[in-house]
Amino acid sequence: MNTSSIISTSPVLPQCGSEQEQPSNTIVPPARRQRKPRAENSTRHHWSKEDNMKLMKLYYQSVPSRPGYRKRLHSLWNDAGLFSSSEQRLADQARSIMKNNLLSDIELLEIQGTLTSGSVTASNTTRSSQVPG
Repeated sequence: MNTSSIISTSPVLPQCGSEQEQPSNTIVPPARRQRKPRAENSTRHHWSKEDNMKLMKLYYQSVPSRPGYRKRLHSLWNDAGLFSSSEQRLADQARSIMKNNLLSDIELLEIQGTLTSGSVTASNTTRSSQVPG
């Protein structure tokens, strides 16, 4: 068998740093990857602490323990007239707030407390009125 014929017919791959197109099966390091440009009308939104607090209030209102909370959360978000965001993005941000402690446990408890304080005070007044005096 003639080895020179095998070598001459094999494809020549470009060396790293060359201007030639790389084959599709090679792995390109992250630093050399091309990013797809953003749509012209989209801008990246920076979530402020106020935005996070509003989101968590609506998150707790949407009753996350029940199925369909993302749809309810998205509806509450849109009804509040806040910036446009998808169901998935809102759920991801709420999860990120809790996981990364973007709001303290005390702040989250206060947000939950404002939602349930009406029901707690109502139940406390009925108990106090039932206590013999």
